[in-house]
Amino acid sequence: MKKIKILVDGRWFDSYYSGVTTYIKGLYNAIAEDENFSVTVIGKDVNKLKLEFPINVSFIELKTKSNIKWLYIDLPKIIVKHEFDYAHFQYMCPLVKKCKYIVTLHDLLFLDYKDSFPLSFILKNSSLFYLSARKADILLTVSEYSKQRISHHFKINEDKISVIPNGILSKFRESKGVDIHSSYNIQKYILFVSRVEPRKNHIAVLKAFVELELYKDYSLVFIGKKTIEVKALNDYLLKLPLQITKKVVFIENVSEDELYSFYKNTSLFIYPSLSEGFGIPPIEAISSGAKTICSNATALGDFDFLSDYHFSPNNLQELKAKITLTLEDENYPITQFQETITKRYDWNKIGDKLKLLLQSDLNK
Repeated sequence: MKKIKILVDGRWFDSYYSGVTTYIKGLYNAIAEDENFSVTVIGKDVNKLKLEFPINVSFIELKTKSNIKWLYIDLPKIIVKHEFDYAHFQYMCPLVKKCKYIVTLHDLLFLDYKDSFPLSFILKNSSLFYLSARKADILLTVSEYSKQRISHHFKINEDKISVIPNGILSKFRESKGVDIHSSYNIQKYILFVSRVEPRKNHIAVLKAFVELELYKDYSLVFIGKKTIEVKALNDYLLKLPLQITKKVVFIENVSEDELYSFYKNTSLFIYPSLSEGFGIPPIEAISSGAKTICSNATALGDFDFLSDYHFSPNNLQELKAKITLTLEDENYPITQFQETITKRYDWNKIGDKLKLLLQSDLNK
């Protein structure tokens, strides 16, 4: 069998970590283990990329600062020189093609929830995402929900869209973690992991925390980069007394080991997002051993095994009831949920699915 050569756009690792970087890392570390596939990741910081892809992956340093020059001059030359069969991009691909393109459209939430995104983002990306979806030889997304929305908005038959979901890194099952209690001076706490922007719905968790008077026994920890200002959240915080605000902790940067430890040691993990293309943190939290409650909106409804622990993100009373019940729940089925996640979201199985797609496409 001819070795399939794949170039992976690794520029996402040049900025902050996100669901996209988790996706690329998990997927291609799994595929790189197969000797029938050759994986090369391109990006600006090759030393950083080597830490993310430690085995059987090659690297190309991206030297130009101009995205236009890279996309339309450097990239075609690189593809031809190294004879890549596929190049894999997230969301957007170049319009000039020198090999087959894989494009993963993680979601089109900005078209369904326009109030949650800057107008400039919507105007810029609507046509670019559409053209990239049409240009792709293999079009991927991460959930059945996103698949349906891509088909709806871009008028692409669902049969042309394959679901390659996110998975769970072994780190969240195997790591021994680190001491976060002394490092961050936090003892009992409730946790939410997500970048901070309006659709992530931090304010719902904060209101529930205050109205249930959980600050008397717990801290509330928000881990994630602040990417879009949330005025309602800021205004609410300003009105709270010091005795409460000192129990609300925002942390922007943690290591993977620290994140695992935050998951593992939390009394409760809450994921109240209003809209998601997939939603990795709830399954990371459960894999780490955390009791978890989760919004049932958009792609989060795909976590059907969590049905008893779902809530409407727009219903504060329902959220408060779920928090109270789950904190007191001594029979939370964590082991059962972990087994389900391992079966559904194992990166090796997910990688196998993409490998079959590529082999089938080349044999057409």
